[in-house]
Amino acid sequence: DINKRSGYNDVTVIDGSFHKKAPKKGAYGYDVTDEVLNTLLADDSTCTHFLFTNGDNFYIRNFVEQIRPSILKGKQLIAWDFLSHQYLEKNSYNVIKVKIGIGEVDLGSVLVDRRAIQGK
Repeated sequence: DINKRSGYNDVTVIDGSFHKKAPKKGAYGYDVTDEVLNTLLADDSTCTHFLFTNGDNFYIRNFVEQIRPSILKGKQLIAWDFLSHQYLEKNSYNVIKVKIGIGEVDLGSVLVDRRAIQGK
């Protein structure tokens, strides 16, 4: 189980099936992401960090172990490079070097601390 492997005992996968409205056209599902995030923030949950990902993202087996040191150091935003399944002419290996900015990061390549979202 992921909690045992990482040594970090609060990893939780959220089932977003409570969302009953159809996603808005042209929003690419981000309206659903916003609703899930608002639900999590309104909850008295012990979740300290959030990672939203898409169904086509894969993570290495020791992913949580790799980011754990940054979490323990109190980093509020942790990002990592990733491979894209889309062919990119500029890079035949499809490696995306993440930069914090519009169009430079993927939804599933950033972990955000709850404090950063809530402005605390």
